[in-house]
Amino acid sequence: MKKLTVNQIVSKLEQFGFKKTKFEVKTVGKYSGLDSDWNYKDVPHVHNVHSQIDQSIPISIGDKSAFFVNLQKIPFVSITLPLTVTIYEYSRFNIIYLASFGPYIIIINTKILELDENNCETTTEYTILTKGLFKLFFSFIKKMLLKNYSKLMSEDVPMRDQRGRLRENDHFFFLPDETYSFDFTTEISRNNVRLNENKNKSLSISKNKIFKNKPYIIGEKNGIMSFFITYDENINIWPKTCPHEGANLSKDCLKKNKLSCPWHGRSFNPIISFDSFGNLISKDEKIYNVSINNDDIQIVFKN
Repeated sequence: MKKLTVNQIVSKLEQFGFKKTKFEVKTVGKYSGLDSDWNYKDVPHVHNVHSQIDQSIPISIGDKSAFFVNLQKIPFVSITLPLTVTIYEYSRFNIIYLASFGPYIIIINTKILELDENNCETTTEYTILTKGLFKLFFSFIKKMLLKNYSKLMSEDVPMRDQRGRLRENDHFFFLPDETYSFDFTTEISRNNVRLNENKNKSLSISKNKIFKNKPYIIGEKNGIMSFFITYDENINIWPKTCPHEGANLSKDCLKKNKLSCPWHGRSFNPIISFDSFGNLISKDEKIYNVSINNDDIQIVFKN
């Protein structure tokens, strides 16, 4: 498949009389380059996480390219407009976006640079093209894009940071290739979080201590072996980390006695549910193996 560089796209448009302006912004974070790569290609998070997009309609999702129609909120004005967006991976850690916005063509060239194993720098270069008098509004379009970028990063970077914290805590993420594919990210039922071999994958906890002391968190402070407990009609033990891609889960994510991932909308039942007398109501073993022997509760992660 032939893929054009940004310079080649711009050159072809300039042949048809388009004028351009360019600028770039950088984001540096304590996470892997793969976390940034995943974030840019993650299809289902767009509607769940990004408040500037009322709806994202995937038209075509492939391995290294995707096409969307986004219902985009426009900064500075209280309107939502349809925006067609084409995204493709030009090379490893280099993703190109093309969007048409009225008389403007916007090309976004995203390059990810790994500074070391756990830190990366992402450079986003914008090229705006148009014809005639519309170039007089370049400065306004730039302000609009910068405001949109700032909002996007305020919502995206916490996702990357969360994955960076998990990596520091001996977690890693399943990846079938050297970079993420757009199509791979749509499989939200897949459990992609993994634990390193030296990491303890089991938790033993006293049921009596739970009922007596009513802790909110059990297990580790963070990560796939951390759990939170709710005390209502039933006593429910829930995962504190989504096994799909590592989102942090809490009581704020509960909806009608279901746990809903804030990144992708995947829902969970409680791992273990007791009635107020300590009798087992149910257990869900899709993520963990669960055994209960008298007072001892054993939870083992399925790596």
